[in-house]
Formats: sequence, structure tokens, C-alpha cells
Amino acid sequence: MPRGLSVIQIENTVRELLAQQRRVTVRDVMQALQMQFGGYGRTQRICRILRQIEAQWQPANASSGTDEIETLLERLRVAEARAAVSEERERHHQDLWASRYAEKVAELEKHRIRATARPAGVTHDQYLRVYQRAADLARRLAKYEDPDKPVADERD
Repeated sequence: MPRGLSVIQIENTVRELLAQQRRVTVRDVMQALQMQFGGYGRTQRICRILRQIEAQWQPANASSGTDEIETLLERLRVAEARAAVSEERERHHQDLWASRYAEKVAELEKHRIRATARPAGVTHDQYLRVYQRAADLARRLAKYEDPDKPVADERD
């Protein structure tokens, strides 16, 4: 035989759930009533009672809500200040490395201009070309020498 729940039983269960959680649904109330009393009644009745108690419950917790909002706003202000400092440090860091990079590029350009302005001696490419040409001429000259003739000592 179905047993009806009293309004007081439903209200007490709703208040307990509101004390535990910030947001309570009709399904939450119905599950809690099922566990406590073995039944829960009609959904419309539970919904009406839940809305009535939530309307009464909000003004009682309004001061803690504003305190919580103030705390969250303060945390937001601190986080924004920290973000601004972090952005400034990052900008400074980027500027520092950009200037160092520009200095190195200018220094390399200066060395390149100095190297092309006045060549200091023979370049590697010039030396290689002359060496290859000398080796080629030595090979060509060797064809015309007499193989039976002894090689003269350079000291003579």
C-alpha cells in the first residue's frame, strides 16, 4: 500500500540537500526521499515544495554569497595584476633579445664589409685555382722531359 510523505518530511529533506549542495534538482530530492523513506510521491508536489524552500533559502544565504563574490572579485583583480606584470616582463624580454639580435646582425655585416673592402692576402679560392694550374702545368711539362736523363740536384 502506497504511503504518502508529509510536507514536513519533504521540506526537511530539501533543506538538508540545500545545506550540502548549492544546486538541488527535483531528481536529487526524489532520490534522497526514496533512500530515506522508501518513496517520494508526485513529482509536481516535490517540485512545488522545492521551489518554495529555494525562494526562502536564498535570502538566508545572501550574505555568504556576497562574501564569496567579493572574494572571487579580489582573486580576479590579483590575477589580472599578475598577468599585467607578466606581460610587461615578457615584452621587456622580447625587446632585450631583439636588440641583441640586431647587434649581432650589425656586427656580422660590419665584418663582411671589412672583408670585401680590403682583401688580406690571397683568398682560399685564389690559392686553390693557382695550385691546380701549377699542378696541371707540371704534368704537361713532365711529358717533354727525357726519362733517361738524370735529374739535376737543385743545389748545383
